[in-house]
Amino acid sequence: MSAELHEAYNDGDLILCVGSGASVAAGLPDNTQLAWQLFAQAAQAGGYFDVESLRAWLGQGRIAEVLEQLKFHYADDFQRQIERLLSDQGRALPPLARQIAGLRSKLRAVYTTRLDRLIERAFEGRWPSFSSARPGLAQRSGVVFKLCGTLEFHQSWVLTRDQLEREFGPSGPRRRVFEAAFSAHQMLFVGFEPGSPEFQWMLDMMPAQVDGQGPSHFITLPQCSPAERHQLQLRGLQVIPREPLEVLAALGGSTDTVQQGSLTLDRSPYPGLEAFSEELAPLFFGRHAEVSQATALLAQHDGAEPRWLAIEGPSGIGKSSFARAGVVPALRLGFADGTSRRWRVATIRPGTTPLMNLAQALCQAFAINDPQRMFHELAQDSRTLVNLIRQRLPPGENFLLLVDQLEELVTIAPPGEREPFATVINQAITTRSAYLITTTRSDLVPAIQRGLSSLAGRLNEDIAQRYSLPSISRAGLREAICEPAARLGVTIAPDLVERLLVDADDRAVESKDGETRTATSALPLVAHVLQGLWLPEYIADGVIAFDEYMAIGGLTGALSRGADAVLASLDVEGRSQALSLLLALVRVRAEGDATRRVIDLAEARELAPDHVLTMLSGGYAGARPGARLIMIHDDHGHCEVELVHEALIRDWGTLREAIAQQQDNLLLGEDLARRADKWDARGRPADSLPVGRDAIELLEVVPRGRDRELQAEFQLALRRAMRRRRLTTGGVIATTLSVTLGLAAIFLDPKSD
Repeated sequence: MSAELHEAYNDGDLILCVGSGASVAAGLPDNTQLAWQLFAQAAQAGGYFDVESLRAWLGQGRIAEVLEQLKFHYADDFQRQIERLLSDQGRALPPLARQIAGLRSKLRAVYTTRLDRLIERAFEGRWPSFSSARPGLAQRSGVVFKLCGTLEFHQSWVLTRDQLEREFGPSGPRRRVFEAAFSAHQMLFVGFEPGSPEFQWMLDMMPAQVDGQGPSHFITLPQCSPAERHQLQLRGLQVIPREPLEVLAALGGSTDTVQQGSLTLDRSPYPGLEAFSEELAPLFFGRHAEVSQATALLAQHDGAEPRWLAIEGPSGIGKSSFARAGVVPALRLGFADGTSRRWRVATIRPGTTPLMNLAQALCQAFAINDPQRMFHELAQDSRTLVNLIRQRLPPGENFLLLVDQLEELVTIAPPGEREPFATVINQAITTRSAYLITTTRSDLVPAIQRGLSSLAGRLNEDIAQRYSLPSISRAGLREAICEPAARLGVTIAPDLVERLLVDADDRAVESKDGETRTATSALPLVAHVLQGLWLPEYIADGVIAFDEYMAIGGLTGALSRGADAVLASLDVEGRSQALSLLLALVRVRAEGDATRRVIDLAEARELAPDHVLTMLSGGYAGARPGARLIMIHDDHGHCEVELVHEALIRDWGTLREAIAQQQDNLLLGEDLARRADKWDARGRPADSLPVGRDAIELLEVVPRGRDRELQAEFQLALRRAMRRRRLTTGGVIATTLSVTLGLAAIFLDPKSD
């Protein structure tokens, strides 16, 4: 074994460059085998297809050209075929991948030519992975660089001739990263075959060395001819004539990795319609590539010091889980280059009492026992958080404030608390070692820009980075389906996995970057149906089967069937009360879309008694997974109620039908809330009150939500104004009638002449 190789590894200067060997050992095809399989399938299907020419090209090793022609032939189905053939889900990690991961403590980086996720799985998500060239990547350590792209991002793939020329031609961006790393560090190549097209284009990127100038590099080749050895030496590659696994084992490291069935959990590993918490991060799968992208935006390099990561996306896309179980744990693993791995995190949802919620979260993060005092200090001094960080944060530690669902500041928080809260945050993110992560519904970003202009203005400064979270990819969804169960020793049957993907694809959308991704509504539905399948009778044999999936109603049927079962457990009066409450938890906008509304527990109890609330919240004995329709939050003594997820609004037929039937009334309720708020903001002038039919309709609405007292006062002002108008109108009519009668009397009196 080369002493120089050992030295490079122990010095942390060794980059491992991995070819197809590990993937082939796992039963996956290399690019040549991939092309042959796609070719055979296309030839069997028939149609317009130049079979003989492509067969000849395959024999000549023109693999990239063949894949280019097959991409054209398969058209929109090409992506799906590649995902199917290269998916490593359900395949055991090969020893080579485990051994590579075992070297991570001293390894500088791993570069791989494969689209599959074997390396990321072996590393258990401990290193970020990148599938495109980015500034400083060649100098960064502790990363996986996927030279040919990753299965999750279709637009990152490098398979065809055009793609190879674009990325690895003389001025290709990925070639520049490889050349910079090759020139600055030492590389060990494993899993390559000398005569393969894959290794040939790798060799083409290696500059020929003159008189041994440049760092030494190594390649493991059990068999190598003298001519091949000479050619490799010209590129600075020392041949190690041993098996890759033997060479890696000699370097040391540990091969301990998480095995199937290695975790224990007393409930379903799928949270259903609820968000993942940081505690459930070991069960959060399918978003590693996106997490790597997002956390990299907080990297501190080249003088840039971003402090705010603003995660945006439509409702139901998984922003809360992504931030809590994805981004925060990744920061603790060092995914944001240049930042400490020690993080003190305070997590809040603004709710109806944002300053109090912030006070409580800060007290928990900094072990302070007086949230009421903290609340008053935050309200009186906008630099309270700044001072707290400076006084209590140990050296070498970062503070992170995670504000989940930032839009609540402008949708349900009292107007008087919005600006003070925003000012506290504005002050804090200019402080060294302080960071902010927010999640926001993309359709409500304009509302934040209007209602919190001082904070929103920061989004256009260098201090902030915005990340638009896409829908989960099919490859990611496959992993999110299979891995949580596997960690508990349960297998999702292959035919069920494929059916779930097909059912999710029925809602598929094409993103602006050309990536085919599941619709925003698919992810919560998949999580919900998997939670519903996690029953003792289904998991007892270690396999969740396709017929069990169909038995609970499939992807959309499971949600409706489970929710309807909750209603069916109530009597007629209870069902009516439950629907009244559920409708009160829905807000319908003028555009026609419906979203969740938060109401006080006291208001909820006016609509439904406690036993109905218990049934809807899944708080009864024997409640099955997924039976929870509402959440009741204890917000420091102020209890609030909301729907567990907006998927209930979109996909539960009973509630959707009730919303359609009551849409006019729901819109009137929104109109009442909007007019009352505007009337109050203007100082409650009587002359701004509506008249005529508008006024009559607004008086028929029952006030709902956090501002129902204001709405009731607005209605009272309406009644008084209408009464005054009636009295005034009556007086005018009486006076007019009196004058008219008087004039008539004079005109008819004979003596009037």
